[in-house]
Amino acid sequence: MKILIADDDRVSSKVLSVTLTRMEHEVIAASDGQEALQAFQAHRPPIVISDWMMPQMDGIDLCQHIRKLGLDQYTFFILITSKTRHPEYLQAMEAGVDDFLRKPLNLEELSIRLRVAKRIVEQRREAERQLQLLARFFIG
Repeated sequence: MKILIADDDRVSSKVLSVTLTRMEHEVIAASDGQEALQAFQAHRPPIVISDWMMPQMDGIDLCQHIRKLGLDQYTFFILITSKTRHPEYLQAMEAGVDDFLRKPLNLEELSIRLRVAKRIVEQRREAERQLQLLARFFIG
């Protein structure tokens, strides 16, 4: 599955990229939110993993920009953070974030979260396909 990573920490980004590649995912890496938004628009990955704190555009802003695109496909958005306060998580959820990974990343947790993300993306795709079939049936 294609995954976009947005992280301004080059070491963290590289480690995550290598890990995801070993898990047989196609990785697109961006060093900040603005670059990630451009990469998202070019590649339309079904999963985005973004650091919360980045220069120019943070992870929350990136998520909001992606959600405002109004795509017909669903994008699962995971935010990487060291923040642990409930109000901050609520702010992120209201912006459209689907899940969180805490720093430092735990590879087993990453693998589990990605399996859940993949399942949700696939279920949404199937639901959209079923809706399109129903629409053709009623319109046609």
